[in-house]
Amino acid sequence: MIGPKMALKIRQSKNYLRLVYFAPIVLIVCTVAILTSLSVRDTLRSLGDSYAESYSRIVLNVSMENKSALVAPQQCGFLQQVLRYEREILEMQIVSNNQIVCSSFGEVGTREIVDIETLGNESQIFQLAAMPMSKKDLSVAVINRRNLNGQEYYAVSLIDLDYLRASLGYRTDYRVSSSALFIGEDSAPYNTPRASGWFAYVAQTDIPQHQIQVIASNELIIEKTWFYSLAAIPGTLAVYIGFFFIRRHFIRNQGFHNEVKQAIRRKEFILHYQPQMDCNTGELSGVEALVRWMHPERGLIYPDVFIPVLEEFDLIDQLTDIVVERAISDFSSYSFSQPFHLGINFPPGYFVSSDKQRLLIEQAALLRERGIHLGLEITERQLLDSSAKSAIASLRQSGLEVLIDDFGTGQTSLAMLETTPIDYLKIDKCFVDSIGSQSATAPVLDAIISMAKGLDLNIITEGVEEQNQADYLVSRGVYIHQGYLYSKPVPFESLALPVK
Repeated sequence: MIGPKMALKIRQSKNYLRLVYFAPIVLIVCTVAILTSLSVRDTLRSLGDSYAESYSRIVLNVSMENKSALVAPQQCGFLQQVLRYEREILEMQIVSNNQIVCSSFGEVGTREIVDIETLGNESQIFQLAAMPMSKKDLSVAVINRRNLNGQEYYAVSLIDLDYLRASLGYRTDYRVSSSALFIGEDSAPYNTPRASGWFAYVAQTDIPQHQIQVIASNELIIEKTWFYSLAAIPGTLAVYIGFFFIRRHFIRNQGFHNEVKQAIRRKEFILHYQPQMDCNTGELSGVEALVRWMHPERGLIYPDVFIPVLEEFDLIDQLTDIVVERAISDFSSYSFSQPFHLGINFPPGYFVSSDKQRLLIEQAALLRERGIHLGLEITERQLLDSSAKSAIASLRQSGLEVLIDDFGTGQTSLAMLETTPIDYLKIDKCFVDSIGSQSATAPVLDAIISMAKGLDLNIITEGVEEQNQADYLVSRGVYIHQGYLYSKPVPFESLALPVK
C-alpha cells in the first residue's frame, strides 16, 4: 500500500518531469507566436509603405495637373481635351468668384466636388470628398490656388477612386482585411477607428498628415502561423532528442544504484501480498509479502530488476527494514481467530545484528497476540553460514516461524535439515510444473513430499497455476498452496482476510 507521503513524492516527481517535458513546447509555442506576429507586422509594413508610396505619387501627379491647369484657367476647352484620357483624375473643376467656371466633364454642372465657400487662401489643400454616384465612397480632392491678374482661381480635382484602388491593390490583396486613409482627423471610409496592435500598421505618406492604415487578414495570420509551426517541427525534434540524450547521459552517469539509493531514502517501495490457500478449509491461511518498487517515472518495477543492485551495493538490509516496517504496519489493526501466517523474505546476514533480532522478536510477539505468525522465509544457502544458522535458531525459539524458500534449487543436504530447526518447506515452482509430465524432475516432487513428512515439516507449494496440479498435491497430503490458480500478488487492500 502506498503511503500518503510516498504518493505525494511520486506526484511531485511526475509533475516535475511533466514540467521538464512540456517547458520546450511552451517555449516553442511562444516563439512561434512571436515570430508569427513579427512576420505579419513586417508584411503589413511592407504593404503599407508600398501603398503610401503609390498614394503619394498619385496625389502629387494630380497636384501637378492642377498647377498646369491654373496656368491658363480661362481655356476650358483645352483643359477638357487634356484631361479627357487622364486616368488619375475623375473630374477637375476651375473655381473663381465662388463659381465653377470650367469642368473637365464638359458642361458646368451644379455639383461641387467640395464646398466652394470653404476655399481659403492656402496654395494647396487636400480634402476627402464624396464620389458622384455614391455618398458613402470617399476619395481625395486636391485643391490648388493661383492669383492671376488679381483674380483668384482654384483647381479642384477629384482623384478617381477606382484608379486609386487599382493602383494600391489593397482590394484584391488577401493579406489585408481592411485599409483606411487618414487626412488629419478625417478618414475614408468614414468614421474608421485607428487600430493598434501587432496586426495593424499605419504608414506615413510623403504628404504631411496623410496616413494609410492596413489591418492583417485572418488568412495572412493563419498562413504565417502554419509556416512557423511547420518550421518549428525540426527544432522541436532537435530539442527533445537533445533532452533524451542529455537525460540518458545523466542517468548513466548517476548510475542505477543511485536511483535505488534515492528510492530507499524516499521509501518508494511498496508491498504486494500473494495469498496462501488452505485446501482443507478453502480459506486464506497466510500471505507472502513481496516487495515492489513504485518508480515515479517508470511505474511498478519488480524485484528481479533492483534486488541484484541492492545486494551488490549492500543495501538489501535497508530494503528489508522497509519491508518489515510496511508489513507490520499493514497488519497492525487486524486480528485473526485462526493462526495466520505472514511470510517475509530475509537476506543472508540480516539476522547477525542483535538489534534486528530484538526488533523481530518484539514485533513477532505483538503479532502473535492478534493471531498472526511472523515467518522468516530464507534460502537454502543461508543455512550454510554458521552465524546465520545460529541466529535463525534463536529467533525460532523466540516464536518466529522458519521457512526454507524455493526448496530443491539450492544446496541443502538431508543432514542439514535434520540438524536445523525449521517449520516449513516451500517447494519451488519448477517441481510443481512437472506434475502430469514426463520430465526428469517429476519423481523428485514426490520424494520431497515424502522427506518433509518424514521430518515432520509443513509444506507450502509455490507456483500452483492449474487445477490438476492442486488436485495432485491434495492427493499427496499437501494442502497449503500458493500460486496464480488462487491469486496473483495483490495490494494489501485487495486481500480477502478472514479477520475476526
